[in-house]
Amino acid sequence: MHKNLKDIRILYDNVDVLENLEADPFSMFLDDVILASQNQNITTLMLHSGSVVYNAIVVAKSAIQCLIHENTEVDELINSLVPGDIIILEGKRVQFLEIDTGKNLGITMPNFLEEQYVCYRSNDGVCKIPVKRLTRKNICRYQGDSTNLTGKGIKSGFEKRKDFMAYILGKEKSKISTEVFHSVAIICNREQAEQIYKNVSIGYGEQIVQLSDLVTAAFYSDNDYIQLGKNPTKEEPIMKFYSKLSSCRNDIEKDIKKRIIGCIAGNEHSWTSNADMYKISENNLDFCVLLGRTHYTRYMPWLNKVENKCFSLVPGISPSCFALDNETDRFLKRKIHKQVIKTPLDEKKISDVKRKLLYLKENLPNSEEKQDFLINSYSVLNLCRSAFFPLKYYDMMAESGLIPTCSLNEKFVAMSRIVSLVSGKNREYVNSIIMVLDELRRFIYDKNDKAETLKEEILQNKVDAIVTTKAYYELIFVKWLQDEINFENIELPKILTVSSYSKSNLIYQNVYFPTVYHEFKFNVFAELGFETGTILMYGYEKPFYDYLLLFANTGKRLLLQKCEYNENSVDEGIIENNNTNVDVTYEEEFEELVKELQSERAFKYVRKNKANNETGATVKAIISFASGEVGYFTEQYKAYCLTDNNLCEVELENLNVGDSILFTKVAENKDIVDLIFIKLLDNSFKGTSIEKSYYLTQLWKSSLRLFMLQNDMTYYEFSKLLESCGCKKHHVTIRSWLYEESHVVGPRDEEDYEAILKAIKKDKEWDYKEMARAAEIVRRTRTKILVILGKVILRNFVPQQNEDPVWQEISHKAETLSQIQQIRQIIPIKEELKLPLNMVNKPMAI
Repeated sequence: MHKNLKDIRILYDNVDVLENLEADPFSMFLDDVILASQNQNITTLMLHSGSVVYNAIVVAKSAIQCLIHENTEVDELINSLVPGDIIILEGKRVQFLEIDTGKNLGITMPNFLEEQYVCYRSNDGVCKIPVKRLTRKNICRYQGDSTNLTGKGIKSGFEKRKDFMAYILGKEKSKISTEVFHSVAIICNREQAEQIYKNVSIGYGEQIVQLSDLVTAAFYSDNDYIQLGKNPTKEEPIMKFYSKLSSCRNDIEKDIKKRIIGCIAGNEHSWTSNADMYKISENNLDFCVLLGRTHYTRYMPWLNKVENKCFSLVPGISPSCFALDNETDRFLKRKIHKQVIKTPLDEKKISDVKRKLLYLKENLPNSEEKQDFLINSYSVLNLCRSAFFPLKYYDMMAESGLIPTCSLNEKFVAMSRIVSLVSGKNREYVNSIIMVLDELRRFIYDKNDKAETLKEEILQNKVDAIVTTKAYYELIFVKWLQDEINFENIELPKILTVSSYSKSNLIYQNVYFPTVYHEFKFNVFAELGFETGTILMYGYEKPFYDYLLLFANTGKRLLLQKCEYNENSVDEGIIENNNTNVDVTYEEEFEELVKELQSERAFKYVRKNKANNETGATVKAIISFASGEVGYFTEQYKAYCLTDNNLCEVELENLNVGDSILFTKVAENKDIVDLIFIKLLDNSFKGTSIEKSYYLTQLWKSSLRLFMLQNDMTYYEFSKLLESCGCKKHHVTIRSWLYEESHVVGPRDEEDYEAILKAIKKDKEWDYKEMARAAEIVRRTRTKILVILGKVILRNFVPQQNEDPVWQEISHKAETLSQIQQIRQIIPIKEELKLPLNMVNKPMAI
């Protein structure tokens, strides 16, 4: 390792993040992994609290490694050039011809000195420059596609890179080449990519330089990429950010020259249990860093790989605060309480129901009635355990269509249909199960003690957040609470799904968990996001409480054993044996059974409604929801996903089990943002620049569709035509422009519109700059609608007085237009499967 590296400082938002006690060992461990990784093929887990600061440290370290990795001096660069290479020389694009001596070129030198010259061709003809002058000039390869020698000045902008590299490498500045051959792949969303690239800077000596001044970067998505920052020499991006793990893997496998030396997976949701990540880590990279929050239960497959390095750091850092010592202290003092709610049904009765359900699952003949009985029994049992509201409110909202499920009465009717079809022991078991479930229902139908406990705590302002299993539980709870208390002087807690809570980086003071979660991917005892957590549980839930505590501590022990550094050795309430008496088999089997039954129904429905190849839409995934509904989704579909208390557009491939998705309630599969946008065009936006901009974005798209239709042109053929007009775009990108479900307004660069209009013969009629401006206006308006929609749906902020027409439109109609669905299962479709357009990209009851 170069000696000057120890003096490097990493800053995020102008704050030195390595000054605190927690980030420093994290950084030192990284030095061993990344900066000393050449040809090592190291895979490491680096677990932390979830702050973007840690991702920033890893990206900064990997950027430095790319800069110093096998750095070529100027002399070596010049000697590697071959005739015909396009290079940037003194700020201009020229063609390298040869290296020759002054004697051969007819230049007389005193004292018989033979000086070498670089000969090159420019717009001015054949020219030459002494090699020794180039040791003081900027020379690098041009890596773009142009072959024109326009002579236009191109400022490399790499002087700051050269200064930094000279300091790190301990070389004279004149000996440093700014050409960088290597790059690193980073898997994260675009927002985080831009956040890190713009906000990270590096300090050395007395200097501070922005990361964007040292390395070029691009964000890769759908076989295309968007340049981040400037890249005047068209250098191959050094920081390659990917939205999809599969795209990253493909590029690494195609990287014959081994330019990509490392991979960083910036979020455990993208790589945990993902086969693509295993294949990337087994590639011949110098390093592979898997970043994740310190959940002790999620990384067993990686922890059990002996060759992997591991690091775990457990402070309670929030994204906007770097005072880590106090927050770490808070985490170590974190408390988890349990509050047992009395119920007339004991653990034995509930276990008996589970045992009988498993028996009937194996012994009843297959039929629609059996499926309805098993699914609804399981659903009612889980509802009665996890509900934190009286069940009569569940029925009221289900019957009015405000939540995506049927009423309890309908569930019991569906369960009872099997009674007349069975006899003997089977009928006895069926009747016994229905009777116990009805007793559970009646116990919390008019009054729910879990709800009453939460209400009293809210009145005393002791609840910051409630974590629920289903997104629509929030709507029911708030409706009940409105009937119980006066909201005027009460601050309501945030109500988060298990998925959104796990992904959030926020630290809450008091969090209530209304049940002992049976979803083993979520474990209260391994969560970091609270100071005090209270679990509300019935007596019959205690075996699961014990099991999850044991499961968390088992994972924690394994993590501590594998870590090369960990100063947190505090264990909370460790259970020393496995005697927890919990029937894990039941929960796992029934969760799998429900998925299987939903999957069977989904495929059965497809066979009945299959479309022909000409009119149908190709289905890439079937998604089943916690409500019991399913959806058939196309490759270009982008979901509105509730993450970290916001609505974000998420590509189909990046959706995960547990995610909550926003849909419209209308029967057609309308895009909810488009639906609101169109309504605003009819009133508030009418006659404004937004209406004109929307018209222009539709105009070039319809003209492009017509042009391709008239010329019988495929997307691939049009991409070739577009390339001949100066715009290189993958055919998948062009298809996404025209496919409504991808929510793409259009390209972002003016030059792209110039090429499109030229290709479709409209460049004389329309102004390409005006088209680009119109797209930006529509894009900003869509984003505004999405942000406000998220705030209204999640009740984070609904102003009483707001003249903004977008706020008014959304706040009045959002809840009547929208529904939230939580993903239970995602089934990728590999075969050719087509459905009518009116059946795709929406949830349906089948």
